[in-house]
Amino acid sequence: MTAKNYGKTVKKPSDPVVVLVHGAGAGLDSGFLVEAKAGFEARGLTVIGVEFDYMIQARAAGKRRPPPAVAGLVVELREVVEALGKPVVIVGKSMGGRIASMLAASDGMPANVLAVSVLGYPFHPTGKPHQLRVQHFEQIQVPLMIFQGSRDPFGRAAEIQPLFAASSWPGTVELHWLESGDHDFQPTRRSGKSREDLLDEALDATVTWMQQRLAERLGR
Repeated sequence: MTAKNYGKTVKKPSDPVVVLVHGAGAGLDSGFLVEAKAGFEARGLTVIGVEFDYMIQARAAGKRRPPPAVAGLVVELREVVEALGKPVVIVGKSMGGRIASMLAASDGMPANVLAVSVLGYPFHPTGKPHQLRVQHFEQIQVPLMIFQGSRDPFGRAAEIQPLFAASSWPGTVELHWLESGDHDFQPTRRSGKSREDLLDEALDATVTWMQQRLAERLGR
């Protein structure tokens, strides 16, 4: 796994940086993550992007590869985060967010992880709503915020809202719906909004949430 510093210099050692992690099928050069990275930087945050080894190998070979078992990806992400040695908030797209949440629920979670945000959580495989990927949520040790399009085939509002209501997850596991958005935050024409509108909504809400949650965690 590699780490790339796309952002500005951290102003203070205590200032957290955003660690941006890609999804299963596209790396840091995907249009979605390029826009997300630029949006975070425009809001004054430092961004460090990371790519899993399988994605690096796929790019070198010029051929797409499926991700390996999630347990190995959790180890990869842990090693990168630990090596950074500074406070971080991990922001993951889809699978990257799932891996980050699993790291935050593990016994070996690095102490410098302050929070996790997910841009489109893959609650289940498409068309298989009963194969949920939330078993680890009860063990989440840091604040977790999920931004989810209400039409996301990996977890639509009608499926996920009852799940949250009936859960015994920590109160710091939160969900923000992006009305009419799909997995990549693309809304319907009827909504009158664009993907940029929904991504901006998610980024603005992420910054506000980070400020609130980190102030509570750090006692500011």
